[in-house]
Amino acid sequence: MQSTTPRFDARDYFRILQKRKWFIVLVGLAAMLIGGLYAVSYPKTFEASSLILVRQKPAGVVWLTDPNAGVAGGDQLALETQASMVTSGELAGKVAVALKDKKSGERIVTDMAEVQTALTATPMPPDRIRVGASSSSERNAIAFANEAAQQFLLMNTDFRQEQDRRAREYLEETLRKTEDQLRQAQQDITAFQNMTGVFTADAGAERTAQTLSMVEGSIASAEAELAATRAQVQAVDGMVDRARSAGKGTQTIPNPTIGALRQQLIGAEIALAELRTRYQESHPAVRTLEERVASLKSQIAAGPATIQVPFGTMGAGSTTFAQQRDALVAREADLMGRVSALQQSLAKAKVEASRLPNRLARMEELKSRAELLTETRARVLRELESKRLQEEAKGGTAMILDSAARATSVSPSVSRGLLFAGVLGLVTGIALALVLEALDDTIHAPEDITRETDTTFLGMVPLLETGAEDLITIIAPKSPPAEAYRTLRSNINFSLLDEPARRFLVTSAGAGEGKSATAANLAVVFAQAGQSVLLVDTDLRRPSLHRLFHCESTRGLTNILVGESTIDDVVQDTHVEGLRLVASGPLPPNPAEMLDSAAMQRLIDELANHADVVIFDSPPAIVLTDAVILSSKIDRTILVAEAGQVTREAFSEAIRLITNARGNILGVILNKLRLSASDYYYYYYYYDYSRETPRINTPPMSSDDV
Repeated sequence: MQSTTPRFDARDYFRILQKRKWFIVLVGLAAMLIGGLYAVSYPKTFEASSLILVRQKPAGVVWLTDPNAGVAGGDQLALETQASMVTSGELAGKVAVALKDKKSGERIVTDMAEVQTALTATPMPPDRIRVGASSSSERNAIAFANEAAQQFLLMNTDFRQEQDRRAREYLEETLRKTEDQLRQAQQDITAFQNMTGVFTADAGAERTAQTLSMVEGSIASAEAELAATRAQVQAVDGMVDRARSAGKGTQTIPNPTIGALRQQLIGAEIALAELRTRYQESHPAVRTLEERVASLKSQIAAGPATIQVPFGTMGAGSTTFAQQRDALVAREADLMGRVSALQQSLAKAKVEASRLPNRLARMEELKSRAELLTETRARVLRELESKRLQEEAKGGTAMILDSAARATSVSPSVSRGLLFAGVLGLVTGIALALVLEALDDTIHAPEDITRETDTTFLGMVPLLETGAEDLITIIAPKSPPAEAYRTLRSNINFSLLDEPARRFLVTSAGAGEGKSATAANLAVVFAQAGQSVLLVDTDLRRPSLHRLFHCESTRGLTNILVGESTIDDVVQDTHVEGLRLVASGPLPPNPAEMLDSAAMQRLIDELANHADVVIFDSPPAIVLTDAVILSSKIDRTILVAEAGQVTREAFSEAIRLITNARGNILGVILNKLRLSASDYYYYYYYYDYSRETPRINTPPMSSDDV
């Protein structure tokens, strides 16, 4: 079987739109209704706008009037970035607070979310930003736009001052740390001076020399006194000897009080020398000890050096020479100890003198660090003052060109909303119609048949919405369906030019597709063409041909198959000239077995001798096996497909079953096709005249087909 290449052109789109026109109209009306309701229910909205000028500083250009001259473009943002600042949450929050805390005029209580939703910012290159605000209140829209512009100017200024502010905060922190370090350095110097007694290099060297000289002088004085004490011991020894040999009298002796004061003076001078090795002259301990030494010296100078006592005694009391000698020996030992202590003090003073250079170096280091911190503090103070002046002097780079004075209503127009929604609905309806058509798996047009299978399209029968009877060729012979059946007769004859056939089986894929009516109307048009036609009802389950022609069904095909009657006994004449009917007869319990019997094959062969054309009506091919069995016994099989009812899968399955049973399919009739008049004449012309009539390749006819 030869297949033709299907063609899908503008007429096919028009057919789809024509078929689903009410669906498209309903979608369009629904969209218009929704659009109208939206436009009516949409709250009235006002929109206001203000205009901001942003001075753009080109890179590499220095503004002589700018406090930041020499830093061209360092703090400049892109126009789009600055526009995004207008719609930021931070600016919206500032606008809400400013409107709520407004000093003059009527305050507006709002929140950040409402303001941020209302604001829009549109960059207008090269140097402008349009700030828009929408609200259901005209007053709010104007206030939002103007306050947003004002807050943007403040944010712009804050951004430009941010670098100087950060520098100022850094310098303030640096100044605080420097002052802390300077105070610590001064405390370290004071502590070091108190601990070492070193203040300056000259004073330290001079004090060390004085200390060494004083200690050496004290040693010399103590040694001289030691020598004097030893001499006194010898003198006492001589006095003791003379006292033993001489009588009693008076004698002159050193003043013991002066001796005691001198002993205290030596101890005080030794202690003073030790203190001077560690502290300055201004130290309280040093001054106290110096006053003690001066007091002892004045007492010694004021008292008599000798006194008169009885011979044999050593003082105003009754001290004996032996006691005096013992006291002098003790004093001698004490002076020797003092000399030793002074020598140790001298050694310590020399050690301290050897440490003096290191201490002086440490002192210079501490002083240098303190001086460096002092200079740093002064420099930071100068820089801090400069940054404070720059921060106060630097302004923003934006200004308000135009403030919002009034707001305009931007509520949607009902007429425009209806028009737009209607157009959108129609477009959506057309798109949905095409989608539904693509998803629809049923056969609607001849193209569906030729596109899915390689079977021949014989023709179509349109569906009239007038409630006509099934025998339309008799009731309305001038109607389009009747004309379609006559066209089918011609197409069938054309298909049989090369390989004639006289027996035809009419079946369909499923039930209710109009196969019985098609078989009956085909029989009528063949009879009207002057041929003798025999119509056989082989539907032994639900026969219907006898009702169409108002004949009896009590005797028919089953009587012949069981041998109760002959063909002449059951053939009935109809009211159509040349057309006779063989009804189904009594319904058997095993119709498939009867149709597959040898008796049925003999009957089929014999019926060819009783008429020019024999048409067999059978049950659906997919539901029952009757049609498949008969297709292998009858010359040609004609498939009837109801438009919009049978699916492509079911139709293809029916073809497969008949082909596997070695049935010869003549072609397909598209039945009950819903068409307008223009569609009908288009298909009539297109398939009956424009296309090349396909030829059916069948095996050579047997002698039984003649």
